[in-house]
Formats: sequence, structure tokens, C-alpha cells
Amino acid sequence: MLDAAVPILKEIYRRFPRGGADLETICQIVTGVTHIDRVHYTRFDVPRTNPIWGSFRRFEQQDAPYAGNVTVVHVRYAQHLTEDERVFIVSKELCHSLEEVDGAHAVTDSAVDDLVAAFSLWSSAKANLVPNLTAFNLELLAMIVATEMVCPIRHRRAVMEGAGDDPDWQALGAQLKVPEPYLRAVCDLSQLASIERVLKDYGAL
Repeated sequence: MLDAAVPILKEIYRRFPRGGADLETICQIVTGVTHIDRVHYTRFDVPRTNPIWGSFRRFEQQDAPYAGNVTVVHVRYAQHLTEDERVFIVSKELCHSLEEVDGAHAVTDSAVDDLVAAFSLWSSAKANLVPNLTAFNLELLAMIVATEMVCPIRHRRAVMEGAGDDPDWQALGAQLKVPEPYLRAVCDLSQLASIERVLKDYGAL
């Protein structure tokens, strides 16, 4: 996933170093620099308590006789999401679609275990609570890459370093455009060094 995401992140860093790309622009970047030719996103109705906020389907489509196939990704997102949440969730599902079709993924990234181990709370969950480590690791990777798409790490670090020892997390979430359930995992200063190291290992930074 990270290898495929690097061209996306480099374009995001070039055009939006302080974040702020809207969803249409993110989709244009994805289709411009990856094997994905077209992205559609639609909403579905679930209560906010439902843990599934998004899903994707990737498929090949022939638009006309004798024309070559195009790769299409259809992302569904929960209709209760705020605008910031919608951008983040659709971006995260696009990250998943870079790997395999229909939500099936294979872990090939050697840095994942090191990254997960750096997240103390998540590391505990990995050891004791998570039955499917492949899905867990890929969800963590997708979360990190989606965060880069909405708010690059160098800007996040600058904001967090200026926020002090007891930051207002709600205000920071609104400023950085990162939804609350993901905010501390990808914005806390204790985690940024590990994320930055992995992004550098894969040539994104």
C-alpha cells in the first residue's frame, strides 16, 4: 500500500503542504498518479454507532466495444459523517483500494510491525485483542496515509509543537481536519517520529 501511495503523497506534499485538499482534488490526484482510472463515492444510511463508516469496491470496466478496460473504485461512506470525516474516510478507503480488490489485502510492508510496535495502545491491542493482524496492520497503514492526504506530517508536527503539553484536542481536530477517533494516534508528538520514519523509508518524504 505504501509503495503505491508514494506518488499520491508526493503530489499532496507539493500542492498542499499545509493540507486542505478537498475530496474532488484528492480523487483527481489518485487517478492521475495511480493505476486507478475513475473514482465514484456515494453515501449509505447507517447510525453513527455503526463501526463501519466506509467501504470500497474496485473493478475493471469496459466503456465501449473494443475499448480497453478501465479500473474503477466505488467508495461508500456513511451519510452521517461530517465533511472532514467524509474526506478522511473516502481517502482511507482509496488507500485500501490501492492494494487488492474487494477489500482483500496482503501485507508486504516490512516496516509495519515496527510501526505498530511504536503505538503503545495499539501494540497492546495487537497482542491481546486483534484476531486478524493482517487487517489490523492494513487499517493502520490506511489511516496513516489518509492522514497524510488531508494534513501532511510536517504541518501536523508544527501545529502540535505549538499546541503545548495540554492541547485542546477538539480544536486541533477541526484545524487539522483529522476526525476525533484517529486524532491522537496520528497527531500526538510521541507517534509522529515513528510515522515520519516509515514515510522516509518508503521514499514519501
